[in-house]
Amino acid sequence: MAITPEQLSGADDKVLEELNRSAESMLQAQLALSTAADARAVAFSSVIAAAAAGLVAAGVTLILASDDGMRPFGVVALSVAAGLLLSMIVAMCGARSIRMTAPGNQPDAFEEELARGTTAREIQSINLCFFNQGIEDNFKGMKRNGRLMNGAMLIAAVSLIAGFVTCLFLLFPVPTPC
Repeated sequence: MAITPEQLSGADDKVLEELNRSAESMLQAQLALSTAADARAVAFSSVIAAAAAGLVAAGVTLILASDDGMRPFGVVALSVAAGLLLSMIVAMCGARSIRMTAPGNQPDAFEEELARGTTAREIQSINLCFFNQGIEDNFKGMKRNGRLMNGAMLIAAVSLIAGFVTCLFLLFPVPTPC
């Protein structure tokens, strides 16, 4: 919910200082959380890329260099690798840079206020409104990236489970009634 300087006009100076300190702390925490989430997404993508590369090598080998009985396993390996690559792409989309509001402000952002002789109290109110909007915007971007990362993990898990179940059916075919 957006707040305005007018809503803060009745607040005590110490309250404004505490609200600004709290908002800056929240922005700093969001920045740290977002950086950590990006690092997790990149690490996840690296592991998935290595696994997909191994599955592609195994799948191609099974298809080209083995007897007909092993070729279906090669197709399964390539299918799982495709799912993992899709997972990697989704995770990397979640690791893309997002616009983040960081704590603090550029002094020249207050050029007009300084020219008008704005009080420190009014500057604190303006800052607090800016920080509040930044916190909301940061949460939106972080939530989107979190959904992408969760989706990537789900895609990877489903791909691996589907490959495992398919291999079980290939190894132990279900008998059909005569």
